[in-house]
Amino acid sequence: MKFSNKKFKKNEIGSGVKHLRVGDVENLVFPICSYKEQIQIVREIESRLSVCDKLEQTITESLEKSNSLRQSILKKAFAGKLLNKAELEKCKQDKNYEPASELLKKIKAEKTKQ
Repeated sequence: MKFSNKKFKKNEIGSGVKHLRVGDVENLVFPICSYKEQIQIVREIESRLSVCDKLEQTITESLEKSNSLRQSILKKAFAGKLLNKAELEKCKQDKNYEPASELLKKIKAEKTKQ
């Protein structure tokens, strides 16, 4: 049985804001799913919630891993172990190479201007 707004509309009263009287609402017949349909709906909802739970767990684990990797990279960078000697020499050959000390000086100068 399909439930539609037609059942409401035929009982509406009021000229400005249409509404239903309490007695009219009490007499409305609402369709109810069969027990078998209710069970199927619950299964579907539980299945989707399970997928959401797994997705949330994956996201949480990925964020934790990302944070660990970030900390590891920063630790290696500050210890001067991010690149091996050959990689570092190759970087120094690049025309845009600038040591971190120079970059820090520029940042400090910019902060002073502000």
